[in-house]
Amino acid sequence: MGYTKIICKILEIPVRAEDTEAQTAESSRVEAEDPNSTNAESQNDGTGTAEESVEAKPGEDESTEALSCDKTDGCILGAGHEGDCVAEETEALSEEAGKAVDSFNGAGTAEQPYIISSAEDLKLLAQKVNGGDSAYNKAYYQLTADIDLVGSAENQWTPIGTNANPFTGTFIGTGFTISGLYIDDPEMECAGLFGKISSPAKLVGITVSGATVHGKSNVGTIAGSAFTGTVENCKVIGQIDVSGNYMVGGMFGGGYASITGSSVEATDGSTVSGIYKASDLEGDNVGGLIGFRGEGAISTSNCSVSGVTVAGTRKVGGVVGSAYADNHIENCSVSNVSLVCNAPYDYAKKYSVKNQLCVGGIVGLF
Repeated sequence: MGYTKIICKILEIPVRAEDTEAQTAESSRVEAEDPNSTNAESQNDGTGTAEESVEAKPGEDESTEALSCDKTDGCILGAGHEGDCVAEETEALSEEAGKAVDSFNGAGTAEQPYIISSAEDLKLLAQKVNGGDSAYNKAYYQLTADIDLVGSAENQWTPIGTNANPFTGTFIGTGFTISGLYIDDPEMECAGLFGKISSPAKLVGITVSGATVHGKSNVGTIAGSAFTGTVENCKVIGQIDVSGNYMVGGMFGGGYASITGSSVEATDGSTVSGIYKASDLEGDNVGGLIGFRGEGAISTSNCSVSGVTVAGTRKVGGVVGSAYADNHIENCSVSNVSLVCNAPYDYAKKYSVKNQLCVGGIVGLF
């Protein structure tokens, strides 16, 4: 049977931030994230068949000992050459797999989306979108194979979409899985497979398996900022390690996009953590699915979270960290989720007096 465990752990660590009024600070932070605010975007702007033949060895009859290699139809092997074709083919495929691609198959339309079948394709997508190529950031893409990004400290992922150039197209996962996502950059804003998406962006059926994502603000696995747009039937599975200083979530850091039918199904040892760093980077707005939902008619429906520990200083929720006026959260659930308040002592003392630590099973602050 599922359970939700809530733990409040107060640490005696002094807070260096000035003791400003919480409500004033939070109002300015919410305004900066509101898509209806004139300041929102300005504050977020950042940045054919091949044939080969092998000559017969000296003294051998070429008519019987020659090796013919057809990479489409296979190999016809002469005596003593049984392994040669396999070795050459393996080497050729290995070299091909590591090559950067400079174009996509497909037309980028709803009828003929661009095909994404390799890590190199995904990297090209990030390059095109982040470079501000509008023909690509608003196009249609379809995943046609499982992809391992083989992430590590030496091979970190560059998110698709930035504050300045968000992804506004459609990406269809088609039931395939993207694994090996790795980002470890304490100064990165909008950290995830996608950095930032914005309307009319649509993410459908994307599955991310196993991820390490450490950033500064707007930190998630599928996207750091689901600013506006639509998310449907996406999934995060396996062991995840997600952390940041503001707006952190198991799937998305924060945003106003509608989210439906999506889930975080993590394995033991998975964590989503907000970490106090400084004023306005306070380790708050942390959720198992998404950390922050601003004001407006925003829908989060038929979503679930399981198997993860969600920790932060305040506004910590099993599904949503914080959700403001006019949010609609329906048919969402948690199971086997632990919630932890990790606020430093002075910080916790300050906000507990004002009843603003806010840790909740489904939503931290609503």
